[in-house]
Amino acid sequence: MATLPLETAHFRISTRVIQDLRARLQKHLPAGARLSSNDVICAMMWSATTHAMTNLESARSLGDGTDCWFTSPDGDKATVSMGLSVDMRRRLDPQIPKSFIGNALAMAWPTVSRSSLLDAANASPCATSSSPLASLSEVASCVRKSQESLEGKHFRKLVAYLGAHGNMATRLQWGPGPNSTNMVAATWRGLSVVDSLYWGGDVGECDAVRTVLPTYNAESEKL
Repeated sequence: MATLPLETAHFRISTRVIQDLRARLQKHLPAGARLSSNDVICAMMWSATTHAMTNLESARSLGDGTDCWFTSPDGDKATVSMGLSVDMRRRLDPQIPKSFIGNALAMAWPTVSRSSLLDAANASPCATSSSPLASLSEVASCVRKSQESLEGKHFRKLVAYLGAHGNMATRLQWGPGPNSTNMVAATWRGLSVVDSLYWGGDVGECDAVRTVLPTYNAESEKL
């Protein structure tokens, strides 16, 4: 996959906005289907990222003769993938014991059409058109299904693969994902760092996890 210049940015999205949007997206899902807040946030960021990349002046070429994934002859029919880290600790059967120090992750690769992502980029909690919301619901549902597809059998195959290669350099060749990948998402929320991860007898369990947040204007809460 061709690379673009990277820039660090922080976005503060209020819980109210996510809850309102999730409620609207639920209306476009089959009965019984559910979305998490993380599904909605991933769908929002993925669609916005795809929209921004498509609008780049360098969409035809990065200037070095390397075609971007979105210059595919298939146009809007082309598919786009996102890398999504999934916690293995609780999904394995039997579960990884608490005495195991560290995280155990696997990657899911939700894939949808570029046209759906571009349409979803126009969705918002106050949108009047159902098309962007329906597309965003489709994207969020794809994120949810890709995580749910990684069950114990998948993880056991992954562990067996890693165990068959004693050289760490070989193990690190497990990735990357599809060439159409334009975003990778990870969250600590589901990694149980605080409530269950045991760091050994000298450290024990975490009382809390603290991160440095950027300063922000209170007006951002209204966004």
